[in-house]
Amino acid sequence: MKRLILRFKDLPAITLVAILLLFIYVPFVWTVSTSFKGPQEWAVRPPTLIPSNPTLANYMVQFMPLPREVYGSWYEAYGSAVPFILNSLIVSGMTVLAVAFLSITITYLSKTSSLVDRLSPTLVFIDAIPKITVALGFLWLFTVLRGLYDSYQGLSFAYIAETIGLSLVALRLFYDRIPVDIEQSMMLNGYGRFRAYLSNLLGNCRTGLALMLFLTFILSWQDFTYALILTNFRSTTTVRLASFTHEVGELFGPRAALAILIALPSLVLTTLLWSRLREYYPAVQLYEYTVRQKFSRRGWAHILMDGLFLILYGLLLVVPFAMTAFYWVLAPSPTPLVDRLVAQLLKYWDAVTRSAYYLALSRTWAISGLTLLATSAAGLLIAYLTVFRGERWGRYIFPLMMIPLFIPPIVSGYTFRILFYPSGPVESFISGIGLRTTSLLADPMGAFLGVTAANIWSSTPFAVLIMYSGGRTVNQELWMSSIVMGAGRLRTFFTVVVPQISKYLLLVALLVGIHTFEIFDIPYIMTFGGPGTATETVSFYIYTNGLRAGDLPFASALSVITGLIQIIFTLTLLRLIRKAG
Repeated sequence: MKRLILRFKDLPAITLVAILLLFIYVPFVWTVSTSFKGPQEWAVRPPTLIPSNPTLANYMVQFMPLPREVYGSWYEAYGSAVPFILNSLIVSGMTVLAVAFLSITITYLSKTSSLVDRLSPTLVFIDAIPKITVALGFLWLFTVLRGLYDSYQGLSFAYIAETIGLSLVALRLFYDRIPVDIEQSMMLNGYGRFRAYLSNLLGNCRTGLALMLFLTFILSWQDFTYALILTNFRSTTTVRLASFTHEVGELFGPRAALAILIALPSLVLTTLLWSRLREYYPAVQLYEYTVRQKFSRRGWAHILMDGLFLILYGLLLVVPFAMTAFYWVLAPSPTPLVDRLVAQLLKYWDAVTRSAYYLALSRTWAISGLTLLATSAAGLLIAYLTVFRGERWGRYIFPLMMIPLFIPPIVSGYTFRILFYPSGPVESFISGIGLRTTSLLADPMGAFLGVTAANIWSSTPFAVLIMYSGGRTVNQELWMSSIVMGAGRLRTFFTVVVPQISKYLLLVALLVGIHTFEIFDIPYIMTFGGPGTATETVSFYIYTNGLRAGDLPFASALSVITGLIQIIFTLTLLRLIRKAG
């Protein structure tokens, strides 16, 4: 087995990797440490990483009331988190079952229907629309379909729309690599078409099924935006984490423990699936993409299946956005249609002429730009090590940087709230080096940088994963020729390697841009958009000035405009990626 060899000329790159790993692990480790601290250590100065008197009370209070005479008054008003955990498990379980059934069925139909084959991949585009826009569409839809608001079925329906696209991609990523003659051999041996498909899927695509179930569960379990807008009494654990307050101060210990409990399923499932993906990877490499044979489409059954798929497609992708845009025109009302149309157009005019909206949009773009610069730098560092030091460097390093990818954004926001709090380690470090500072979260620039840092932390794995893949595709002969001709490594990297991985950089810009443009969870729990409007992103602006203010037509107008901006951004980058090969 080859071992990693350290050389002196690799010291700068290794130092940068060490700094990046510290940036990734310190916030998470500090949150874990806080979850074991007692009330006396939550706000102690200077803060300590290792609790002097570790306690499990912060975890116990999530499941049972703690006696005041033993644990004091801090835990008395916290209340149990069990109902919220059960709500999350029920909704996530319903979503997993529904998405599994739909994904397996749609994948089968794509073999026999060109319509399904062409339209099903576009379901993933719902992820390119800001969540606040889609959530508002479902809110309007649930006012028409009575009984779905604040219900398991309604929230699960929203989660199905959010996860079905990625689940289909994950399943077909593996299924489409399986040679078609396997199913044809089964059919020659007497298997029916569907039985042959199902046997092949369960026998040769178990990792694809596992990845599909994993993505569905994690995306449902981690959600905050849909649960906040579409539920009231049946809220999930993420809403519980963001909404709890106490009159005597912030209960850092119990909230940190709840944050760890929310992140724990993601981390455990990721660890289990990671070993399976590594085991399956060599076998996947042996398969080539195949153009699957389309069976002839004859008979009313095929037409019926296409019709049902189009209905499902409309409900999941088209109807939510259409309800957001045209609800006040389409909804039954005694007001004449012309008057309603004029009123809605005035709301659109009000939205496009508000300077506060453009300020929120500019703040969102500023966070996106800073996040893209930081994450691209991290990704390029991994690509550099992968190209010049061999794939094994990237293979060992990039899994260590995946932790933030599977931690909910709401947990990321609270993690950095702990770090930037007046009694947190960031202010203590600044004071320790002799710089005077006010409370960072009370200062507009400090709060903005804190939210940006939390967003960079949660976005870094996207760039690392993509650029590691890009580094493995670089033509070795080109960069080695450049080295032989006398160019240094840095010059070779930026003049020879970077042009070859430009499409991967564009893909990083696409994913990070989509992830950041809809940022809502992090400013909600860190600063609630403050101080003032310093961290008010465009999604948070829609929430506070539309939904929270009760002006739903104005929220609809803002959501549609924001959604169109995001769609244009996504389509533009996709076009650039196609041009880059």
